[in-house]
Amino acid sequence: MKTSILFLALVCAITAFSQDRFKTFSTENLQGTINNNPQPNSLIQINDSLYNWQWNVPGWVYNFRIIDMIYDANNKLLSETHQQRTGLNWENYLKLHYTYDSNSNMTQKTLQTWNGSEWINDIQYIYTYNANDLMQSESFQKWNGTTWENQDRRSWTFTINNKLLSELYQIWYALSWENESLTTYTYNSGNDLTSILYQVWNGGIWVNDYQFTLNYDAFGNLSTRLYQSWDGIQFQNSYIKIYAYDGNNNRLSELNRIWVNGYWNDNTRYIYEYDNSNNMIREQYQKWNNSAWVYDYQVLYTYDSKNRMTKLIQQYWDMFSFENEFQNIYTYDADDSLICQLSQKWNGNNWINDYKSNYWYDNDHFRECYSVKHWNETGTEVISGDSTHYYYHTVLGIDDPEITSERISIYPNPCNGKCTIICMSTIKYIEIYDIRSQLICTNYYANTQPPYKLDLKHLTNGMYILLIYTGSEIFSGKIISLF
Repeated sequence: MKTSILFLALVCAITAFSQDRFKTFSTENLQGTINNNPQPNSLIQINDSLYNWQWNVPGWVYNFRIIDMIYDANNKLLSETHQQRTGLNWENYLKLHYTYDSNSNMTQKTLQTWNGSEWINDIQYIYTYNANDLMQSESFQKWNGTTWENQDRRSWTFTINNKLLSELYQIWYALSWENESLTTYTYNSGNDLTSILYQVWNGGIWVNDYQFTLNYDAFGNLSTRLYQSWDGIQFQNSYIKIYAYDGNNNRLSELNRIWVNGYWNDNTRYIYEYDNSNNMIREQYQKWNNSAWVYDYQVLYTYDSKNRMTKLIQQYWDMFSFENEFQNIYTYDADDSLICQLSQKWNGNNWINDYKSNYWYDNDHFRECYSVKHWNETGTEVISGDSTHYYYHTVLGIDDPEITSERISIYPNPCNGKCTIICMSTIKYIEIYDIRSQLICTNYYANTQPPYKLDLKHLTNGMYILLIYTGSEIFSGKIISLF
């Protein structure tokens, strides 16, 4: 039996969420690429090295690689070396070391850089956990040439149901930790998030900054989300989002209103349509012009007999009709895994290539390779690209190798369109999917130092699925973007 390593299997499982209930990022929302119910003798992928190429006309050239990946007896990564290609030579530039506690929770991650002759300490993260193995604190330190110096720290508390209760952010000043911000979460009896309060420290007390208030219908669907800001005396309305659903709990609309001079005013709205299988087939965005709703753009979706999305077309309103803008075409293998995504732009008469992503798997359906190519403006020549190949071996696992949220933190969640990701391994890239398992985009982080920033403001409000690739592991989780 093979343990899940298959990235798309994680995404396909998301289709069951359809219009999922609004929840925070906790252990139930975040898992690694390992089956939740592993069996003895499950096949597990252990990466030995990773090679990355970039497209340099007329072909592929080496970019970077990860080698010397060393594991402990529990197949936990202990160290890895990153090298970049310079001419005909590989040159060291980053080395990572990891330590774990008896429960296999990562307790320390240290990054070293190469100075030309030896490895020099650079930064490190220290992690602590509570009795339920949930990350309780994360401290960030920098090397000053002699010793490690504290920089900032995040601390979390949880409810008895392991729901996130608070997040405290502090910075190191002189010889002590100084408060910066505090985020507090509350839930109803069904463990649905009902409020988010964000406060800042003024030197003596916590001062309100903003809050979200959330309500749900009888079926647990999010019905309203109110955002209010603090004016120094009380919370003042800013905007509200109102949601409607059909009998299958599919979201039919999202109405956005803003508070102006003591009244709620219509601003924008989304209208959704579904087929008989509850697949979304149309998403339409409209704006209020003070007298009527005006079209802005729409997205059309098509599916095959297996309910796999095969095409996405986005169209914009030109005052008279909807005109094509871009489309994505998806191809799958016999195991229902995505093997190709072709993105094309409309030039007024024809579809021209924009970029193409391909995925390859071995006989056990572990991912072996991934590549993307980008075309020029006319779609006639490939001008850039990126390709990654995984070299690995497999082992038979006997322990539950589930990866939970103590391995990674994403904050704030829900976010206002931008969030920060702290991962205990160097992130190579992040794939963003919607709740219908559609790959929306891929963010690359080669040669980027943590923490990692993720901007979702080019996307509509809602829930998204993140697949986070580190080169040695893959994490998946849900995030909510609200702005």
